[in-house]
Formats: sequence, structure tokens, C-alpha cells
Amino acid sequence: MINNSLRILFFGSDKFSLYSLQKLYNLHQGNRNLIESLQIVSRPPKWGGKKRSILRTPKILEDISSFSTLPPAVLCDNRNELLNKLLPLIEKQQFNMLICVSFGLLIPQQLIEKVPHTLNLHPSLLPRYMGSSPIQKALLNNDKYTGITIQSLHPTKFDKGEIIAQSEELEISELLQENNHVNEIPIYSSRLTDSLGQRGSDLLGDVLENHSYLKPSNQFQLRKYQASLAPRIQTTDKLVQWRQENATQIHRRLMTLGPLYTFIKCGYNEKTGDEIIKRVIIHSFSVIANQPTQQPVMEPGSFQFTGANNEQMKVFCHKGTAINVISIQMGGSKIAAPSQFFTTWQKQFPHRNKNSPQAPCQFLFHSE
Repeated sequence: MINNSLRILFFGSDKFSLYSLQKLYNLHQGNRNLIESLQIVSRPPKWGGKKRSILRTPKILEDISSFSTLPPAVLCDNRNELLNKLLPLIEKQQFNMLICVSFGLLIPQQLIEKVPHTLNLHPSLLPRYMGSSPIQKALLNNDKYTGITIQSLHPTKFDKGEIIAQSEELEISELLQENNHVNEIPIYSSRLTDSLGQRGSDLLGDVLENHSYLKPSNQFQLRKYQASLAPRIQTTDKLVQWRQENATQIHRRLMTLGPLYTFIKCGYNEKTGDEIIKRVIIHSFSVIANQPTQQPVMEPGSFQFTGANNEQMKVFCHKGTAINVISIQMGGSKIAAPSQFFTTWQKQFPHRNKNSPQAPCQFLFHSE
């Protein structure tokens, strides 16, 4: 009888990969004949944020105490570290499988060639949405379905391996609903990440227990999903497109990417005479239901304060739709309600804002 006991080097970092690691750990604890050993490889914590004041730790390292019986995680943040730290480790520990789940770095060909088996778990129905942001891409495109793919690791490219297993089409609305208790921002992405993380870990467990990686099938190549890319989310993806998106589309972007931003003219530099342009971050808002009105449609990006204390801020979007801002932030100031935002704006730039609060003002469509 062939000994298929696995010695796994697991590459992961975020919450999505944590579900797969937990599944592997449970299998390792319950059946050493299936998974003899398990070693975590993670990205190291990094300083980020304003003035590099925030230490951002990968989710796997935050929860490392849950895997106390495993050896300490190996931290690698570039190709050289992967090769220098892991080539000797593979030789010494005789690992025979690499599993990569949302690690964020291409696994070097030299490592792949050192083991007989490799797996990668990807949250889309490949070849649809190859790349680092398939969950966000499916949400932004308002797709009805998504899924999970398990493939081998390609030696030189992301998401070009041989497909080993693939889930059925999963309805996104149902996946979001099953985790409606999750309110971590951005909410839609967090809920879909949790649901697909759970589904993906189960599929990974099935592949290992049924030894499907030993006999990959070509049946998945017959499924004609159109090849497309899901590149890394950029800061510019969070810029509100007032003229191009209606209120519902902008809300979907907020729930998928988190706080959005726009720009506003706030006066002039007294020394140079140059116009002062400030970034404005919109943290939360609701969509105002469309209602018949006799008033002319306002220019997208126009906003006005309403209510006795300016507690409401209405912003007009594409095709006459509108949002009601709940929390907003002027660059360099604290997150505030619309009334406080208006007060801050008036104090900083009184000569620009002599009109009444109800008079419409305008967000810019870019930073020019």
C-alpha cells in the first residue's frame, strides 16, 4: 500500500486562508496518517497607515495561538526569503506538498519543483477572475454567482495551474445572507470572504481525504467560464464616480471596498492665491429612495445640508439618484456627522462658504 501521508507547507496570511488552515489543522490532529506534519508560512507584520504608526499583523499570526501544537510560523516577505528559508526546510523536513491560500506572493519555481504535489485555493470559478481581488470583483460587478477552485501551482504565473476541483455555482445573495451577523467593514467583502472561506476549506478537505490531487481530471476544462482578471484593488478604485454611478452602485462600492473618497474646493491660499482642494472621506451613507419631484435634477456631486441643525447631508448621484450621508471626514479632521462636518468646513474656510447651508455645493470629480 502506497503511503500517502502528507507533510504540508502551508502558505497563507488573511482571514480567507485561516479557514483552510483550521481545516488542515483539524485533519492533522485527527488523522496523522493523512497529514503527518503541518508548517505555516506567513507574511510578517508591517508598519503602515499615516506616518507608519499602525502595525498590521496578518490574521493567521493574530490567531496563531489556536495552532499551538505546530512549530513557529516561518515569515517570508519576498522571493529571496522564500528561497533562503524554505529550500533548506523542505530538504530537512521532507515536505511533499505545498498549499497556498491567499498568500500574496508567487511561490518560486524552485520550491514547486522540490515537492510532488501543490495546491492553490482560489475564490472564483477559474479562469474567471484570475488575480488577487476576485471577491471584490464579483461584488462590484453585481454577479449572481461565484465559487471555489482548487488548482495546482503554476511555476511562473498566478492562477494558471491545472484545475483539480471546482465547486458548483454558489449564489452570492445566499452567501451574504448566511453571514449577515458579520459587520466587519467592508461588510459585503467580509461576509463573502467568510462564506467562501468555509466552502473552500471543505472542498480542500475533500480533495485531501479523497486523494483527488493524485488523479486530476480534465472535466473542469469543459466548463466555459470566460477568462478575466481581478487585479489588486487600488486607492483610485475608492474614488466616487458621481457622474457615472447611481446611488445604489456607489453604495455597493462602499460595502465592498470600505470608505470612499471625493474632493472639494475649500478656499484659496492667502499667500499664493492657489485654490485649496481637500480630500473628503465618506464613511457611511444610506440610499435615498427615488421619489417623483418637481424640482430640477441636480448636477451629480452636488450636495446640500438639511434639517434644523444641518444634521442631514444629501448628495446627488448619476441619473437623479441621491444618498444621505451618515458619517464623513474632511482630510486631517475627525470622522463626524454632517452637522459637525459643516461646522468644520465653515470654520476652516469661512470666505468660501457664505451661502446658506441649504444652498447646493459641489464635490469635484477628481483632484484637479
